[in-house]
Order: sequence, then C-alpha cells, then structure tokens
Amino acid sequence: MNRFEFDRSVFVFWGIAILLLAVGCDLPSRPPLHGDRVESNAKAVKTPSNEGDNETGTPLWESPRLAFEGDWERWDALFVGERQVGYAHTTATEVGEGSRANVEYELVSNLMLNQGRVQLLQRVEQKSTETDDGRLLDFNASVTLGPATTRFIGSVSDGALTVQTSRGSSPSQQSIPWGLINRGLFAIEQSLRRQIMQSKGDVRMLKMLLPGRYEMVSVRLRCLGMASVPLLDGKLHKLIEIHSEIQLDSERTSHSTLWITESGEIARTHTPAMQLIAYRTDQATAERGMGEPLHAASIPVQGEINTPSKATRVAYVIQRSAAARAAGTELEIQPAPGQYVRRRSDDEIQVLVSRRPESNGDGFIASQLVPTDKDLSANSYIDPNHAQISRLANATIGSVARPPQEAVLELTRAVHQNVAERTKVVGLEKASTVAEYLIGDATERAIFLVALLRNQKIPARLVLGLKYSPGSTNVLAYHAWAIAFVGDEWIHLDPSEGGPAAADRLVFSTTDLSGENEYDAFQQLLNTLVSIEVEVAGQN
Repeated sequence: MNRFEFDRSVFVFWGIAILLLAVGCDLPSRPPLHGDRVESNAKAVKTPSNEGDNETGTPLWESPRLAFEGDWERWDALFVGERQVGYAHTTATEVGEGSRANVEYELVSNLMLNQGRVQLLQRVEQKSTETDDGRLLDFNASVTLGPATTRFIGSVSDGALTVQTSRGSSPSQQSIPWGLINRGLFAIEQSLRRQIMQSKGDVRMLKMLLPGRYEMVSVRLRCLGMASVPLLDGKLHKLIEIHSEIQLDSERTSHSTLWITESGEIARTHTPAMQLIAYRTDQATAERGMGEPLHAASIPVQGEINTPSKATRVAYVIQRSAAARAAGTELEIQPAPGQYVRRRSDDEIQVLVSRRPESNGDGFIASQLVPTDKDLSANSYIDPNHAQISRLANATIGSVARPPQEAVLELTRAVHQNVAERTKVVGLEKASTVAEYLIGDATERAIFLVALLRNQKIPARLVLGLKYSPGSTNVLAYHAWAIAFVGDEWIHLDPSEGGPAAADRLVFSTTDLSGENEYDAFQQLLNTLVSIEVEVAGQN
C-alpha cells in the first residue's frame, strides 16, 4: 500500500489492537461464526455461556447479567518481536451507590505503526458508562491516526445505539439495533473476569461493540486448557489458553490467542498475523519501553541540519520510493511560500526552503499563492471575533498602532507564552476552544494563531508539513504552523517556538480551513509521506 486512505477500514486495525485480542492486518474471508442458526436463538438466551442448544449443542450468545466485580486497572505493553510498539492503560471504576451505581471504563492506548518507512502514531482515548451488570449506556471516544482525529459519541435508548461520528466539520450518524444480548466495549475482559473459562472445550459467544470502529461484532471464545507461557519476567507461568475469533462482518474474521490467570485476568495475547504480543505489566514498564518522543507521523531523513532552529536556507532532495515506483504513483511536491521546487526527473525533485529573498532562476518554481477573502474570514475552526480571541489579541497588540511585521511576531509570542503545550496530538480544534482552555498541540496552537491574526485583519493560513527532528535516527516529523501575509509577502510563524519559522521544514499543504472536508490537507500530507524518501542536500 502506498497511499493512505482515511476511511472506516483504518479503524478495523484500531479496534482489534486496543482489544489486545485479535489480528488487524490480514482478515481472511470466512463464513459467519454460526450463521442464521445462532441469530435465531439469540433472543431467548438465558443459559450460562458454556451451555448450548439442547437439540444441536450450538453455543448461544452470552448476555450481560453478572454484578460488577470491583474496581480494577491494567497496563499492557505491546511488542512486535523484541521491539515495543505501544501500550494501553485501562481502568474500571464504580460510580454512584446502590441501585443507581454504574461503572465507568476508560482506555488510553498508543501504538506506533510502520507504513513502509513512514511511522504513524495511532492513539485512542475512550470512555464508556455501563450498568453494574454490563449493559452499555453511553460512550465517547477519539481515534487519532497520525495528525488526524475522528471523534465518536454513542448512547443507547429505545432499543438502539446511536453513534455520531465527526471528522473535521463533516459529521455523520448511524443507528445500531440494540438488544438484551448486546454488550459494550470491554465485553471480553468482563466475561472472563466474571465467569472464568477453565475447562478444555468450553465455548463462549458474545455480541459486542468493537472499540475504534464502534460497530457490532461477534466473538467466539474457546478454552484450550492449561499452558506454560513466558511473560515479561522471562519465567514460564501456568495460564489458561483461550482462542479468540472475532467476526467483523460476513466476510472478515480475525483470530488471536490469549492467556488468562485463574482469576480471569488477561496476562498475555498473541496476534500472529501482525506478530503482535501484548503483556500485562505495570505502568513504569509499559511507558518506559516506548523510548524517544512519539511523533504523530515521521519519516527518516538522510543528512543533517546544523542548528535547525536558526536555519535560513536548506536544500532537500526528494525521491520517489521504490514502492511508489512499483505502484505507478507520481511524485508531486508543490511550491509554497518560501519553498521553491525544481523537478529533475520523474523520480526526483529538488526543494529549496529559504527565509531569504530568492530569484526564480535555475529552473526553480516559486509559489503563486495570493491571499483571498477566506484568509480573513470566520469558519468552522477559525472564529476570529470570539470574545476570548479579541481580548487576547487586543491585550497583545495594545492601543498603540504597531507595524504589521511587529504585530505578527507579538501575536506568535503571545500564543507560545499563554497556551500550554499538549504533547499528544489532538488534531483540529476550534480556535475559541483553545482560547478557553489555553492548552494545545502544534496544530491547535497554529489554528489559534491564525484566528488572532485574522482578528487583526491580517490574512493567515494553517500550514501542514514536516519539521526536522534530530535523534538516534534523524527524522522529519509532522508539524503545523501558520503563515501571515504582511508587506506583500507570506511570513512563516511557529507558535510552538514563539517566533519566525526556520527553514528546517517542508510544506506539504496550506489551508484556510474553509472547505467542506478540512481533512483533505491531512490526506495530502500522508499520501505524499508514504511515497517519498528525503535527503538534506545542504544548507547555507
């Protein structure tokens, strides 16, 4: 795959990965678990999970019915081979008392994925509320893939689960029929904790909501008996082995193996298709193994930039990757303000990023971007006339008229000083929301700065691109900043750094955020990332 598509199939991987129970990549076509025969019995299920239909022995769907077993917390470390690629943290907490008691479940999960040479961070934050006997009431979640976030809100009412999905300003809604056998986002762990599977041959069937995708799936658990299994301590442990099969739809089924303790706690899972192993562990072990700071998206870069924060002129060579050539994907890097492009062949483009005046000689093509009314207007994400934004803009600029060049720098410093850094990537957030809470990641800070600039009648746009990040492996990592049109030229401003943006970065798209689907800009960036290799050719 050399293009990255933002569709619901992406979240199949997420749902399975954060369940820590199943595969994500190869989903073979298989018949449904038990076809219409099981569906016809589902309405009348009142038997324990390992009992079957008296006539056929077919296992029946297990319904939520057992009392909450008490507060619990778990940390899982995710490995591919010897390399840790992620972790997950889950809590279950009882809230309220007596007949009004409910249970709140919360999950935070980070997973690094390799798309060729590109590394993408996937993050899930998910909260749900259930009754103490396991019936789902509502949930809210965000699934972040690279720099883009999709949000979900769901609630059960009148025999249906309504799920609202929003990515950018393009919401959608679906309704899922919801019966007594349907279970929530933690059904597998709940089922195993509340009623242990320990007899070889025991079978358990569940209908549950799949995390990440938030659609109903069928689950079949089968006990294989006792096994000796190594855990992170390097020792063999006697655990109960369970085979898990998840039917995603009529054609796709995923499989995994999990090992549980005698109390029903999942100690280890194995996902053969992606060589993923999850170990139950403690917080320090789970978080420590992730190593260097996690970038939302990054790609290795050859060569180095000396003192990147002060770089004023850097030359890059961008080549089409072997996978892109094989797939026939064209190499496209567009000029942008301060970014000059020269095509050498179908497989190579030279890019000059400069913060100095440049001529258009030597075959380099300059940007022809001119400001429009949309670069001054309000939209779904930029609300420049909001009271909080006007207040900060006026307090920063003051009553004394300032030259525009000075005003844009003052506003950039104000965002840097007043908006606390959020290390995790959230994606697109409305400028007034950032103003209210004064915390934001690089994208949120940039959106806030664009709103402040437009408040002062300065045309401004959001920029999405890659910024040089040195480390054990030098990479170009996803970053967002702003450009402002001042004195007949676009000026690059980085509110995450509090000043002008250096030449240590590449622009992949600029957007006024007025489109019907603001995530087209993210789409463009990620599709380009999986098709290129980058080298720093020099600087001066």
